[in-house]
Amino acid sequence: MKKILNLLFILLTFLIVGCVPNEELESSIPYITFNAKSEQKIVFYGPNSEFEMEYSVGEGEWESWHNFLMPISFGGNKGSLRLRGKNPEGTNGYSFVFKNKGVYVTCTGDIRTLIDYKKYRTTDTSKANFRALFMHCDVLASAPDLPITKLSEGCYYCMFLGCKNIPKIPKLPAKELTKNCYREMFAGCSGLIETPELPATTLAENCYKEMFAYCKRLTTMPKLPATKLAKNCYEAMFYGCTALTNVKELPATTLTESCYADMFRECTSLETAPKLSAKVLEEYCCSHMFMDCTALKQSPILHAKELRVGCYNEIFMGCSQLSVVTMLATKPNSEWNIFTLDSWLERAGSEAATRTIYVANEEIANAIIDCCPIQPDWRSGIKVR
Repeated sequence: MKKILNLLFILLTFLIVGCVPNEELESSIPYITFNAKSEQKIVFYGPNSEFEMEYSVGEGEWESWHNFLMPISFGGNKGSLRLRGKNPEGTNGYSFVFKNKGVYVTCTGDIRTLIDYKKYRTTDTSKANFRALFMHCDVLASAPDLPITKLSEGCYYCMFLGCKNIPKIPKLPAKELTKNCYREMFAGCSGLIETPELPATTLAENCYKEMFAYCKRLTTMPKLPATKLAKNCYEAMFYGCTALTNVKELPATTLTESCYADMFRECTSLETAPKLSAKVLEEYCCSHMFMDCTALKQSPILHAKELRVGCYNEIFMGCSQLSVVTMLATKPNSEWNIFTLDSWLERAGSEAATRTIYVANEEIANAIIDCCPIQPDWRSGIKVR
């Protein structure tokens, strides 16, 4: 009897610590699951690729989904729809399309169960791509978990583009990004009101480009802790976020080409700019950064001593309430007239009672007067700091 009890204890311990080799219990696997209050139909549309995908409606038996254009009905009395697969390259450009436009759908589960549902916790994600998976799914009301930390290039490119009814998004825990990995991921999600933390400190070209563009209900930007940037990394990240008011410091001291270009363009509620730590610039790094931010009243301090081609190109163009600008470059150069400061304040300050530019020295003041046909006329407000 004692031996039997010992064997039972060992078996119970084995199960509790999760030592079932390679697979988890069926009931514990967080399959991608869709729910709807009324009947909904779904198809899977995209390039001609081979997938291993199975589905289950209403907790029923699993069936192979061969013809992705043949709609599967779920929701209402039919119950939920579960999906699972074994696809090392993810969904690779395919998109879910919901047929009943008035029936909202929630999505839960772990995206990795479409890569390998049996080993989803440990599966290799380095080649998995989910670009455009839910693109323009207007009826989608929630997003699945996205716990992948090893991202492929373009991993989530346009994944939720135009999903107008998602109020918040799941955690994005990756600390090392790849080219285009989050590009346009939530662009046009006009119902989005909350973002998760973005802990990444290793960036890549275009990694956050247009990620939240035109998220018109978004009021707060997440903290962006990276200090080593990449080309175009934050370009147009919050373009058109017309409710954005709460912004965080941008801690990078060395910028890259177009890294902040268009970043807050048309953020028309933004009154206070984020603190900029940048001291070393690159070509077009801040081009159009605050263009048409019509509520912006004061510029961030522009600390850099040396300017680069196009670095502040049209940075404050159209900021009609702008009244104070501080720019601490110490020496002008021959490229200013054409590339660097020309038009940087065009249409800025048109509704401000006063307009003042603080500069580092008289040489800079004279250079601005000589090179910049700015409207309205800021030249009388130039002061040496």
